[in-house]
Amino acid sequence: MTPCGFPNPCLNAAAHRGSSFGDPVKKPCEHTENVKIIALNQKKTPLPFVPLDAVIARAPGFARHDLSISQIATAGYVLALQLNEFCRPELAYSSFPRAWFEHYTAMDFLLVDPVLEWAAANSGAARWSEIAGPSTSPQSLRVLDHAATYNLRYGVILSTKNQMIGLKRSFLSCARPDREFTDSEIRELDVLFHDTLSLRSLTSDLTPACREVMNMLAIGMTQIDIALHLGISRDSVKKRIERACKTLGARNASHALAMAVEGSIVSAYG
Repeated sequence: MTPCGFPNPCLNAAAHRGSSFGDPVKKPCEHTENVKIIALNQKKTPLPFVPLDAVIARAPGFARHDLSISQIATAGYVLALQLNEFCRPELAYSSFPRAWFEHYTAMDFLLVDPVLEWAAANSGAARWSEIAGPSTSPQSLRVLDHAATYNLRYGVILSTKNQMIGLKRSFLSCARPDREFTDSEIRELDVLFHDTLSLRSLTSDLTPACREVMNMLAIGMTQIDIALHLGISRDSVKKRIERACKTLGARNASHALAMAVEGSIVSAYG
């Protein structure tokens, strides 16, 4: 996560050098991005992760990417696509250990996660050890220390804004238990990350008819209300909701609505 986990206790000389993939590592300093961090911190909730099948359903071809990423990120990875103004993604998947996710949430590490903060304020790639430098707070270093106990010892974060989708930010955070990621591995992950972004535009997944019904559910209308308003049968409304659930990889209508609202696909304010 960079909710459900982020990490690395490996604070050696790499912590003081610039990234090998561009300018020296920048500390979060963009005011607008920090506003997003504050909004996310106030929620104090983890990312709404979905099963791998749901990611594949919405981004055909991701199964191959998952295999390739997992071969490099042997301790797992977190993928968060298209964060909205509240720093909530339209799609998030994690293969980090569930035990780490539970510990991370229980400890409120989301509030001080240095990797998440870096991802929200920067574009590019950086090893976790490059982010944790002399100015990193003890609270943030604690996140990294705890992550190491779950075999999340070395990692890299990749973050970007997708120009084709309203400059929404996405990130990929990968971990290994044994050593730092090499430059070539980071380049390969960067290609896989950007290929994943281009697989599909998530906001266009819902058809106009499904989006219309989900918008009405979001403002409190019942299925009968929607049917009367649109001049269609209740069965037609139910079928549109079912299609929305399948598209979003949701368990049921309530789950689909929550995902759509959190991802700014529909609005709870009409």
